[in-house]
Amino acid sequence: MNDPKTQEKAAQNLGKAIDLGFETFNNYFTLGIINANLGDFAAAEENVIKALDIDPDNQNAKATLRTIKMKKVELK
Repeated sequence: MNDPKTQEKAAQNLGKAIDLGFETFNNYFTLGIINANLGDFAAAEENVIKALDIDPDNQNAKATLRTIKMKKVELK
């Protein structure tokens, strides 16, 4: 799953699933991870926050969000 084209396709499919109403923690969280892997930290942050709206106590998502925010600061 390290191939950018594969990740882009996965992101498209997750986006379609979300658009169809499958607004689950796993879909948002996975999409956030893929966004981060592709270097889109704004979208990554947005999707991980949506995942946390669904499961606010998820420690893995909280840690991921902190990492994404740090990456955004590093890029400024």
